[in-house]
Amino acid sequence: MNFACVYYGNKYKVEYVQNLYNMVKRHLTVDHKFYVFTDHVKLHKLVADDIIIEKFPENDLEGWWNKMQLFHPKTHLPGTTLYMDLDV
Repeated sequence: MNFACVYYGNKYKVEYVQNLYNMVKRHLTVDHKFYVFTDHVKLHKLVADDIIIEKFPENDLEGWWNKMQLFHPKTHLPGTTLYMDLDV
C-alpha cells in the first residue's frame, strides 16, 4: 500500500510533512510506503529517511492542481494509494 501527500509552495512548513508521516506510521497497521510529491528540491534533507520524495512529473501546475499529478502516467505508484492533505 502507498500513502501519498503533496507538498507544494510555501503555504505549509516542512513540519507538516513530518507530522503527517509520524501519524501515518503510528496508526496505519498495514505495510506501506510514504510518498511526498513536491517541488522542493532539498526536502529529502529535512524529513525522515524512509519518506520517498518524488518530484512532480509536470512543473506548470499551481496550487491544488498538483494533486492531479498522482494520476500522471509517469508517477508509477504501484498498487493501492491512500492520499491525504497535509492539513488533516
